[in-house]
Amino acid sequence: MCCDFTLGVYGSELTLHTPIGSAPLSLQVPGLHNVQNALAAIAVGTELGVADAAMQKALDEFNKATADESAAIDAFSDAILLDPANDSAYLLRAESYQQLADLPNAEADFNESLRLQPNNSRAYLGRAAVRSAQGKVPEALADVAEAVTRDPQNTQAYVL
Repeated sequence: MCCDFTLGVYGSELTLHTPIGSAPLSLQVPGLHNVQNALAAIAVGTELGVADAAMQKALDEFNKATADESAAIDAFSDAILLDPANDSAYLLRAESYQQLADLPNAEADFNESLRLQPNNSRAYLGRAAVRSAQGKVPEALADVAEAVTRDPQNTQAYVL
């Protein structure tokens, strides 16, 4: 299996080539890593005998979820423009960025949410997850500890 692809700012266009033919594929997320992830998923699905229609449906659902997160980011950005002191808008936009694996923007928004509302344990936990994914383990552990200090009843802090 191989493919030709074009990376774009908002997604990628691929032509997948297999021994039985070629097929076009669109991803609604940018980045080479997303192309690689899609190809890996297709390769595993093919090896496991998953029907092409089922794989297409899974990719369509992924694209739909990604579009929903992108729309959410736009809405939270609008809310921030209207009220730059809205810590919840930064928090929710950070979580949307996190879902899209845009870790630098997620971390920046968690930072701003915490600057505006330093007692928000949910923001500390979100930032901990992002920092952990970036390999910033000591900083992530410090965030988890801070979340527990701010809200010892937050059971999510004990799961991370």
